[in-house]
Amino acid sequence: MQIQKSKNLSSHKAVRPIAKYAQRVSLVFVAISIFLVSFMTITRLLFTQEVVATNNLRAMARIYYEDYFYEQFVGERSGVNLATAFEPYLKTGFRPVTLRQLLSFDKGRLAAESNRFLGCDKLATTIQITPTPPFGAEDYHLETALVCDAE
Repeated sequence: MQIQKSKNLSSHKAVRPIAKYAQRVSLVFVAISIFLVSFMTITRLLFTQEVVATNNLRAMARIYYEDYFYEQFVGERSGVNLATAFEPYLKTGFRPVTLRQLLSFDKGRLAAESNRFLGCDKLATTIQITPTPPFGAEDYHLETALVCDAE
């Protein structure tokens, strides 16, 4: 009988390391699963369609103002002090620019972006650009009004 007990003890000892290993692996899988679910939830909250569309609209507005509108505005006022030229727009900003205008300016430069705004009203969606001192191409404030169908 003594011999049988030692066999049982040795086989029981061999099972213990496997059980500990399986427990650790299970805990790792649970931790990874919790992390992935949390990550996906946070990502879903931070990157809603509205947030993505607003960021796309702001990126298009930057291209419009910095590469197109600003150059034309300053070019038409050569020899005039920039502070004097921009002063009337400091409080109210320039006339609002519609999404339709953004998609069609400069011979349709950003027309390919229209598929990002399929459910949006192209006339009601606007950006408001307000210049800020020292009136460089990147010195402005943007306000967006995104009008899209709720899904």
